[in-house]
Amino acid sequence: MRRAGRLLFSGGLAGLATAGFVLLVGASTDALVLLLFAGFWIGLHAFLGFVRLSKRLEHVAGLTELSSADYERLTDRAKGRDPQSEDR
Repeated sequence: MRRAGRLLFSGGLAGLATAGFVLLVGASTDALVLLLFAGFWIGLHAFLGFVRLSKRLEHVAGLTELSSADYERLTDRAKGRDPQSEDR
């Protein structure tokens, strides 16, 4: 039920934003404007859902970001160079 409530709230907010844009710009309220904004809001939700899922999976897996020094060390090792021998 909580998910349905969030979906209804989001749909209402998207509808109000679309109506506000139509009134602000003075666009005609035809089906193409509604289709355009429906696609925009669906795309925005898909992007935010991807970010939320990515953060959740990152947290569950315990992943950490590499520092630039770690990244250079790993790429040098992958290319077959030994970064420790270059320092000498």
